[in-house]
Amino acid sequence: MSREGQSQDEKELEKNLCKVIKSGQTARQLIKVHRTESTVHNLADLFEKVEPGIIEDSSDWNEFRTLSKDLFWGITPDIVIRPIGSNQNRIIIEVKKDSPFTHKEPDASQVLRYFLHLLVTTDKSPESGIRRAVLLAAPQSWFKGKHSASWDHFLSHYRPLANHFDITLGEIYLDSIPGS
Repeated sequence: MSREGQSQDEKELEKNLCKVIKSGQTARQLIKVHRTESTVHNLADLFEKVEPGIIEDSSDWNEFRTLSKDLFWGITPDIVIRPIGSNQNRIIIEVKKDSPFTHKEPDASQVLRYFLHLLVTTDKSPESGIRRAVLLAAPQSWFKGKHSASWDHFLSHYRPLANHFDITLGEIYLDSIPGS
């Protein structure tokens, strides 16, 4: 295991997902987004005609390191997507294989912290060409297993807030992506 319990297999899933995202809009259309209430059906729907900058498993994504240390101190999403040349993070993707969230508390979970950070540090307007989203990428079995309770709680309690502020919440099934 490496950073925060992430297995090497999980890291490989993350790298593969980044590779597909970087390979272009056609490939991003193959990455379906499930359980969303927005107009987003695949990852390409979150982008206009802008190429993304991708920050993978690094704290470089967080321009606001001193903002609310109780909530955000030390959090590092697996993948952060922003327009090239912009410091505004627009999409946060957490990758799981068989591990639980780092923070599992129902109202302080890992994904809730990412969502709140995105809500506070970005604006609603997609002038950048990339809409906002918090996505969980995992094999489909993860969403049916014992680790999904925090995710299900997050979706049921925070989806109305996300919809109001135009932040897409959804699932990516890694076992349906080419090369996974």
